[in-house]
Amino acid sequence: MGSLALIVCWLTGISSYVIAAFSIYLSCNALLMLGRRTGMKPQMRWISSILLDATMAAVAQILEPAQMSFAWVIMMWAVLGNGFRFGNRWLFLAAGAMAVSFATVVAVSPFWHDMPVLAAALLAGLLMLPAYCSTLIAKLSRATEQATAANRAKSYFLASVSHELRTPLNAIIGYATQLEEENLSPRIAAMVGSSHKAAEHLLYLIEQLLYASRSESVQGPVSESAYTLPDLVAQTRDILIPQAQEKGIDLHVHAAPGSDQQICGPAEMVRNMMLNLASNAIKFTAEGQVIIECGIAQATDGPELWFAVEDSGVGIAPEAQQRIFEPFVQADESVLDRFGGTGLGLAICRQFADRMGGVLSVESEPGVGSRFTYRGPASFVQQSDGEKESAETEAAAIIHLGGKELENSDPRYRIDWKPCVDADDLRAALKSAELQKYEIAVIDEAIANMVSSADPLWQQFIEARTPAVLQSADRSANLEDIALRAAFATVIPHQPDFAALRSAIRIGCSFRGTPPSDAQAELAPAAQILMSPRRVLVADDNRTNCEVLKTILESIGHEVHFAVDGEEALEALENLNFDIVLLDVNMPKLSGIEVCALWRQIEGPRRRLPILGLTADATDETAQKCLDAGMDARFTKPMRRGELIRAMEQFCPEPEGSSRSGAAEPGKLMAVPDGLSSSDSVLDPAQIESLLEMGGTEFLESLCLSYCEDVEQLIVDLERAANQQELEAFCFAAHAIKSSAANIGASDLRTLCGRLETIAAPEFHANGVSLAETVKQQARLVEEQLSAMTAGAIRAA
Repeated sequence: MGSLALIVCWLTGISSYVIAAFSIYLSCNALLMLGRRTGMKPQMRWISSILLDATMAAVAQILEPAQMSFAWVIMMWAVLGNGFRFGNRWLFLAAGAMAVSFATVVAVSPFWHDMPVLAAALLAGLLMLPAYCSTLIAKLSRATEQATAANRAKSYFLASVSHELRTPLNAIIGYATQLEEENLSPRIAAMVGSSHKAAEHLLYLIEQLLYASRSESVQGPVSESAYTLPDLVAQTRDILIPQAQEKGIDLHVHAAPGSDQQICGPAEMVRNMMLNLASNAIKFTAEGQVIIECGIAQATDGPELWFAVEDSGVGIAPEAQQRIFEPFVQADESVLDRFGGTGLGLAICRQFADRMGGVLSVESEPGVGSRFTYRGPASFVQQSDGEKESAETEAAAIIHLGGKELENSDPRYRIDWKPCVDADDLRAALKSAELQKYEIAVIDEAIANMVSSADPLWQQFIEARTPAVLQSADRSANLEDIALRAAFATVIPHQPDFAALRSAIRIGCSFRGTPPSDAQAELAPAAQILMSPRRVLVADDNRTNCEVLKTILESIGHEVHFAVDGEEALEALENLNFDIVLLDVNMPKLSGIEVCALWRQIEGPRRRLPILGLTADATDETAQKCLDAGMDARFTKPMRRGELIRAMEQFCPEPEGSSRSGAAEPGKLMAVPDGLSSSDSVLDPAQIESLLEMGGTEFLESLCLSYCEDVEQLIVDLERAANQQELEAFCFAAHAIKSSAANIGASDLRTLCGRLETIAAPEFHANGVSLAETVKQQARLVEEQLSAMTAGAIRAA
């Protein structure tokens, strides 16, 4: 207020006394601003500012009543400003102070004595206008409070939904991952795989809800990583293939030449956009095909990446093509009934496109289909000289199906030429060729045009996981024909140079479905996880979660201890030594956050114990609470096998210069006995071999000894429970034997006890004793083979 009034005074030539008063006023305001930095309470500053404004207004109008009469407007401005900034309480306080100030001016200044009616009206206005505005401020305050409460309720709802849905998914995904490693029949393996993919899809839908809610407030920088577009396209295809096959839709992928370059950018956002767009395309396509394609182009302002999803579905009316990008909006009211969906996918894609600085567009015709295209800036990864040299020396095998042999001046690529001049020659060549041996199959365009896109011949390339590459007769090497794009992974010129051929090979390798680096730990056998055994404390009140973590950790050689609540976890930390702690955030008695905070105080200067928080609450607030309590990281349930293994490797690194603890020296591993491969063996030779690779002879002998001691007592417990007709104790003992049998590779015993741990009461009461005897006999066979195996190893040593 003071600065504005001082400028007006200077422009209108007001007396130096008024200007001096304003100088003092501004100096006092400067002191108040300094008090803000020195810790002066806000309420004291606000009161002082109101009184200073009222005093300055009165002094200026008394010294120059005529010229400073405009100060009334500034006084009203100050009153309303206090109200809108701080609320009605400060509105009325400022109005009262200004009314007293103006009343003093009217009382002592002859200027206002000649205009008593105007003076009274202005004084009343100082009181009545703020009183009227107070109702507006009250409504605005209530609306703000309601919006804040609604935002809190939304956050609480999302946290609750996330927690309740993720908790059962933790068991489903965890056990599915472990089951996929077992020697299952093809039919059962397919069922487990479908269940796993369905659980992953449900998890993806949960993430969609969280993305939609967070995007309103999270506008910070995005995390970047290196990726290639063909890799993301292939991952999207692999996730959505079951969904497409269920509807009888063909799902094809295609990459433009040169699209194999490594890009540095938000890979997760790009992948999520592809998943959303392709999933929508499959959902709205009743028959036909869906094509996912990608490429890199040169725009006027630099390189840009693009990808598109094209379908032969229902299409979108022109008037709805922009509306569909709004949250919870469908193209028309019938869409929800016919196809379902949340209406969030395209809204999330548009938000991601905006955050990445790109553009998402749609071309569609009702009854024909739709094409969604994203274009955005691309930044390439700069390769070091070593990486370039490695890329230049990569080798590959190629099968060429054409009328003229493909020229190859580089010995690193082996090209097997199968002469073909027509479709019959192509079919004959494919019958004699082993397609799965090749990275790509190059097919001459002249021959490809002789084969219909619906011909079963193309299915052979899909089944062999060998992408077909079109050898274009045109130098431009471009695929405009949708039929050709559906059949071929990419295209090369008629006489490709080394770069074009290498690009096609890399695209083909991506489309073959080689697991990405992030998934290697997910799929790696336990014997390939080279890490010393660790003592792990798992604190979780959910038994299923504990069993999942135990299964994963014990499968890679770690020792697991359990705690079912916070107090038990804290007691275990005080009495035992652990290498790492997996702590559930929500536990009875003491929460995981409280346990971590207390332990950080107790451990003092000792070696900092890695503590990882596990929670089904995926909100940022919970993550921050975990970090504030002293946790090293927060992981969201379900925690996948690969994610858990990488966390163990990150937070429990091998001591520098040490070798894997317990691992046998090369050449001293105990050989798997030949007898184990016979049909009458009760031990799984693959499991025994994995245990040997994991820790060597001593580790396996120790494991066998522990198994024999544990199972001997458990058999006694099982027989006692059977004789005394105690069903719960019988099931518990059977479960314990099953767990021990699984660790040692006794697959028959594990299967038998797995059935008994869920035995029905009538069968138990009728056959419990005989079943216990069967378990005892099977366990004896296992023990005999283990003894023979370890005795042979000792004699060999």
